Amino acid sequence: MIRRHAPFATVHHLPNGADHLHAAPVPCADRDAAVSDLLFVGNFAYPPSQDAARWLLTAIFPAVTASRPSTTLTFTGSGPPTWLVEAARVDPRVRVTGPVPDLTGWLDAAQVVVCPLRIGGGVKVKVLEALSRGRAVVTTSVGVQGLGELPAGAVLVRDDASSIAQSCLSLLASAEIRRSQQECAQDAVRLLPTWDQAADALARVWDSWAGVTRRPDLAVTP
Repeated sequence: MIRRHAPFATVHHLPNGADHLHAAPVPCADRDAAVSDLLFVGNFAYPPSQDAARWLLTAIFPAVTASRPSTTLTFTGSGPPTWLVEAARVDPRVRVTGPVPDLTGWLDAAQVVVCPLRIGGGVKVKVLEALSRGRAVVTTSVGVQGLGELPAGAVLVRDDASSIAQSCLSLLASAEIRRSQQECAQDAVRLLPTWDQAADALARVWDSWAGVTRRPDLAVTP
C-alpha cells in the first residue's frame, strides 16, 4: 500500500518467523490441554483481542450453538477480562484458561481455531501458530493481513458473524472438510519463513541503511 501511494519511497517487507512452535504432528506434553470445538488464542488485555473475544462470545458463538448446541469454545491466553471469566462461569460450554505454559497442546486439541479480529495491524502471530500446527483456521481480513501469499484454502476468511459461524459449523460437521483444510495449512507452513530468515531480512535492511555490504559468511542460511 505504501508503494502504491508513495511510489518513490523505499519500502522493505520484514516477515515474522513461523518456526517457534514445533511443526505438526509432534505431540505436546501439556496434560491440561482439553479438547475444544472452537479455540481463540490471544492476549486479552490487548483491545483488539478483547473486541474479537466479545464479538465471538456474543454474536458468533450463539449463531453456532443455535445449530449445534453442544459446541464448546475455549479462550486461551493472558489477561482475560472479568466479563469473559464470568461468561465461562455461567456457560459450561465456554472455558477461559488464562496463560498456558505450552500453547501447542491447546491448538492440537481444537477442532477449529477462530481468529475473529476486526481491528489491529501487522501480521497475526496467532494465525501463524495455528498454521504451524496444521489446524483448520477461520479468520477475518484483518486476521490475514500480511499473509496474502498463503496457498488457496489454507485459511477461511470471513468478515461477518453469520459467515464465520457458518464456516465453523461446516468444519465441525465434516472431518473430511477439516482434514482438507488442515492439509492446506500444512502446505502453507512449508512456505512460511523461519526466524533465521526473518532475522536475515532485518539485518539486510539495517546494512542497506548503513551502507554496509554483508559478508557472505555472515548471512543466515535457511
